[in-house]
Amino acid sequence: METVRSGRPDSGLETGAALALCELPGLGPATVRRLIDEHGSASAALEARGVRARDARAELPAHVRLVSYGSAGYPERLCRLHDPPIVLWARGPLPLDAPRSVAIVGTREATAGGRSLAHRISSELAASGVRIVSGVARGIDAAAHRGALDAGGETVGVLGSGLNYEYPRVNRSLYSDLRSRGALVTEFRPTERPRPHQFPRRNRIVAALCDAVLVVQAGAGSGARITAAHAADIGVDVLACPGQIGLPASVGCHDLLRDGAGIVTCAADVMEALSWGRSPPDAGGPFVEGMGGEARAILGRLAEGQATLDQLIELVGDTGTTLSSLGRLEALGFVRTAPGARFETVA
Repeated sequence: METVRSGRPDSGLETGAALALCELPGLGPATVRRLIDEHGSASAALEARGVRARDARAELPAHVRLVSYGSAGYPERLCRLHDPPIVLWARGPLPLDAPRSVAIVGTREATAGGRSLAHRISSELAASGVRIVSGVARGIDAAAHRGALDAGGETVGVLGSGLNYEYPRVNRSLYSDLRSRGALVTEFRPTERPRPHQFPRRNRIVAALCDAVLVVQAGAGSGARITAAHAADIGVDVLACPGQIGLPASVGCHDLLRDGAGIVTCAADVMEALSWGRSPPDAGGPFVEGMGGEARAILGRLAEGQATLDQLIELVGDTGTTLSSLGRLEALGFVRTAPGARFETVA
């Protein structure tokens, strides 16, 4: 289960109480949330109705965890929604919240160029410690998740069905990687099949988990525009990539740009829009905390002064890993080549 934070109720009992409240006749989600807020916890609200809370951990399938509204581990960002989910079902090693998160979303009918752009921006953001959130759909979503995974970064997939279903089936390998290296999360019980009306509800969670929503490609009726609308409603920045004129997959993005969305062509544009900057203040700062240890080690060494490639290889212990980390740091603008075949940080 999620780690219990000081002052927050135990997740197992709280989630069991929240599930029991949801099952009581005559109580809808809004009423359940109100009761939890009024009583301070789901278990207290349940006990006020004469029902004992049960520990939900005893009912969980293997590797699945539950967090509930008002309990430890529940993402505080979701409380910005007017209808935050009562219970979240999750699988994977990542916690459900992160200091910096960006949603990258778009059409299922993405072009090869659109998928490549989503992968590149996601990879660069993930390499700099930004978590990538998306909806595990074909097209832009899948490319965004894959970009983060390829960069060794964090990514979370929000589902429009229960955890028992891998939809679409073409993304089965992606589901496997998210279970082992990222996280899958949903408000739907494990046995809930994917249904059309559930995906717009999924999109509000995608938006609320993040600092910004970036739409890479979207048709006129793309669900990505629903995600952007949810973001705008709760004050989350909306960003969009311009596309080829006349291309159906560009229409939604151009509409968003006309409505005031920030324009993005690369990861640096996202960082600038969110005022996160490009250069880390130090090798241990929050901007690079999500990078691999090798990249942080290189930044720490270069913060002390210039170094040759051989010196950095000796520090890291592997030539390939050193070159890969240097390439990533150079692409993000943290490191550059100095005269004399030496490397230095960018001021």
